[in-house]
Amino acid sequence: MASTDLHLAGMLCVRMQVAQESPTHTLQDVLAAEAQQAAAEEAHWDARYRLRTMTVAELRVLARERGLRGRSTLRKRDLVALLEQDMGYSPGPACDDLA
Repeated sequence: MASTDLHLAGMLCVRMQVAQESPTHTLQDVLAAEAQQAAAEEAHWDARYRLRTMTVAELRVLARERGLRGRSTLRKRDLVALLEQDMGYSPGPACDDLA
């Protein structure tokens, strides 16, 4: 599924959830909920992008700060995956494009 499709599906879920919580919600309530979800998604992807653009040395420092073991022997893609998992992100297919 394309990211645009996922975004639209997410917006539909927000609309359905708001409608179920109270049928008296206005369009402004729905739009505010959608904006809040979009901001959360943007922050999530921004954090992942920042991880994936860091150098191996920067990733190792971050892993050390977070108390993660085995960081000195890991390659970049593995460090990113480890950090994403530690931060609560599910590993994404974009990890495959890291060298």
